[in-house]
Amino acid sequence: MASLHLVKKLETRAVSSPGGNVFGRSIRVVADLVRVSHWIKNLLLFVPPFFAGTLLTPLTLSRALPAFLSLSFIASVGYIINDLHDIVSDRMHPRKRTRPLACGLVSTPMAAVVAGLLSAGSLILAWRVSPWFPAFVLGYLAISLAYSFFLKKVFLVDIFLIASGFIVRLLAGGEAFGVEISSWLFLTMFFVSLFMAAGKRMGEIVSLREWASAHRVTLLEYSTDFLQSVVWTAAASSLLTYALYTAEGHHRLFYTVPLAAFGMFRYLFLLRRSQEGDPTELLLHDRVLFATFGLWTVLVASMMYGPLVK
Repeated sequence: MASLHLVKKLETRAVSSPGGNVFGRSIRVVADLVRVSHWIKNLLLFVPPFFAGTLLTPLTLSRALPAFLSLSFIASVGYIINDLHDIVSDRMHPRKRTRPLACGLVSTPMAAVVAGLLSAGSLILAWRVSPWFPAFVLGYLAISLAYSFFLKKVFLVDIFLIASGFIVRLLAGGEAFGVEISSWLFLTMFFVSLFMAAGKRMGEIVSLREWASAHRVTLLEYSTDFLQSVVWTAAASSLLTYALYTAEGHHRLFYTVPLAAFGMFRYLFLLRRSQEGDPTELLLHDRVLFATFGLWTVLVASMMYGPLVK
């Protein structure tokens, strides 16, 4: 019944839009439900082997796809559960009200079935990666559930919990590919994660204005001045720790610090101008930021794996 209800909704919308078809819109609805675009965050898995110079080894290549899909599937489970829990408040949000659950394109039972299938697939793939990788997958899900049901309402703790999700991705990458994560790299990713989490909250306050507290209770306790101080502190700390990381063991990478600083300042500029704090959305929709990230990646890769290594 749930699937029939969804198909009827999709058929109605497909007829009302030029060139629409049920299958194409169904795929789009599922992609929106599981937030496929946010799977880009799980590329953090490859940061440890990337900086360790082992990204192209047989071990890394053989585990890359199952590790990425496993963490992506479990992340989607967290997104679905969060959307189910926040379905009422999301309908008052100018952007989130278009999500499949909030606008009624997907029913609650169907979303629960999708979440169950993704959970099973995630754990099956995780066991193929390494014996301990499932622990990181379940740990990430536990953080997501704690955030969705309890800690998103706790001032300041919610920001740190968002940041911890990125840290778990980093640690999971170290486990999946057998790489020891240095203290400076850990601190760099922690401050970058905190920087993005605070930026997301600041974007919500600016965009929602008087509706902010109706969407998220903790936004009553935050102020733009406080969040700006957190953002700038985390940004400065992340640049400092990244510079120390490159100077400690990767001397040539020291020349990528200015490019990293440019990307960070570009993000801050977009945060103030676009009133959107989601780092994934900003990265995918701003050409300058996307190009900066791409250039930084290419430059680091050439130094770690190319002719500049010798």
